[in-house]
Amino acid sequence: MIRDNLVLTTYGDAKQRMPWVSDTCAVCLCEHKDGDDVRELRNCCHVFHQDCIDRWVGYDHDHDDGDDNHKTCPVCRAPLLTCSQSFGWPNNEPSWAVDRLLYLFGDDLLP
Repeated sequence: MIRDNLVLTTYGDAKQRMPWVSDTCAVCLCEHKDGDDVRELRNCCHVFHQDCIDRWVGYDHDHDDGDDNHKTCPVCRAPLLTCSQSFGWPNNEPSWAVDRLLYLFGDDLLP
């Protein structure tokens, strides 16, 4: 499941590493507090309450079968998982943007 691969941290820790991160969860529209458990999306750096993004990932308006139906960020629609998170690759993988550039321009961009 997608949610098992999303980074879990506290809002205070995320804010310390990324001072620009929003203080409001875009799913529930409540403010984050320093001790709140949040999931940090590695592709876009948005953070959401753990429960909120977990519900988002599992939500399906037609079926309630628990599949991973929302696979993009609720704010910017970037993929929730990087390639390494999706396929179990090492954590030093290129971001989704680099993956897209490689797809468009091929291996000519690689050193």
